Amino acid sequence: MSDAAPLPPTESSRDWLIRHRHAVTLIALIMLMAGETLRPDSSIGYWISDLLLSLVILATAYDVLIRHRRLLLIGLSAVPPIVTIWTVRGMEDFRDAETAMQWYLLRNVLMIAFLSTIVGVIGRDVSRANRVTTDQVLGGVSVYLLLGLIWAIAYLSVVTFDSSAIKFSTPNDGHAGRRLAALIYYSFATITTLGLGDIQPLSNLARTLTWTEAVTGQLYIAVTMAKLVGLRLVHLTQSPNSS
Repeated sequence: MSDAAPLPPTESSRDWLIRHRHAVTLIALIMLMAGETLRPDSSIGYWISDLLLSLVILATAYDVLIRHRRLLLIGLSAVPPIVTIWTVRGMEDFRDAETAMQWYLLRNVLMIAFLSTIVGVIGRDVSRANRVTTDQVLGGVSVYLLLGLIWAIAYLSVVTFDSSAIKFSTPNDGHAGRRLAALIYYSFATITTLGLGDIQPLSNLARTLTWTEAVTGQLYIAVTMAKLVGLRLVHLTQSPNSS
């Protein structure tokens, strides 16, 4: 009687979620960028925009918490931007739009601080991995997209308090309800050094943000993503059945 082959160990649901955590962040980022492009320019569209921003915050918080369980760090940094997002939305729609504008800077600063923390944690997690998986490559892509989003929010902050800091290609792009979509486009045109020139930085701060983003994006692609993809190809070559 031949011995039966041992069954592979059953993967727990938590292990499965850990293996695919970066994919969740990437999906949320893609949804935000697609939603900002396709959403209607109306009150409902603004709520959709805030919902998608909140979804990105929750997805990135999940990405870190499911692996590192840094509840205090992520909780303290994730809750304030979500609260301010919806506080500002409530002020704009139901109370005083002018007062709401004064809260935009706080909202944006909190979001930049939170997303920068996430970039640091995911970036360290990906760069220190002993074996590069497909999900870790997706984590590297997520960090790249998060960098673009962080700079887009920084541009939004600059334009909110100095409408002449950035010259938009059309008046509609400069409208308060469409700025984020236009600045996400501008941010990724900058970080990829596409540089079409249809949106132009005019103030010193906007120009500084633009060239620092371009340099950061090129260094990230040349160093981090090249390393991740190279190691992933090596691992696939060594073990064709690896996941």
